[in-house]
Amino acid sequence: MMSTEPWNAREALTAMIFELRANRVILAGLTDRYGVFLFTGGAVSRDRWSLDAITSFLDSRFAADRISPGEVERYRQLAEKIMELGQAVAAGGPRALRSRQDIAETFGRASAEIRRLGSALESAMVKSVEAAERPSALVEMAAGAAEMRFSAMDRVGTTSGGDQ
Repeated sequence: MMSTEPWNAREALTAMIFELRANRVILAGLTDRYGVFLFTGGAVSRDRWSLDAITSFLDSRFAADRISPGEVERYRQLAEKIMELGQAVAAGGPRALRSRQDIAETFGRASAEIRRLGSALESAMVKSVEAAERPSALVEMAAGAAEMRFSAMDRVGTTSGGDQ
């Protein structure tokens, strides 16, 4: 019986890649918003980041030989820190410039680190998905080559049989 584990790992890695990409879009919007917040105050987005696939990975650690659980955990911590920062801004109301600078600097440090981690994790996940797909692609290529060879042999047999 064939194991479904590689397929599930590919699906889970693909879900994590989509999650990282969606979170990167949220982060880009937050970066713009915190730039405005620094100078004018106001609100920043309190949108929840998608962390379901990342949390699932941390629970099962299915590809721990290729993806660092420590880096995934750090990514999740930073995402939660950024979300909590947005909640704190919303709860705090108007703030003095120095307070806004501190908040924006905290966001800047966290966002720089999460960008670096997200890129490294996405790269490792994409490589893992590609590696998982290669064997099946090779099997398909081999099957296609064998089919072409048998087809060619049939044509040769038909042609040589008809010439005699």
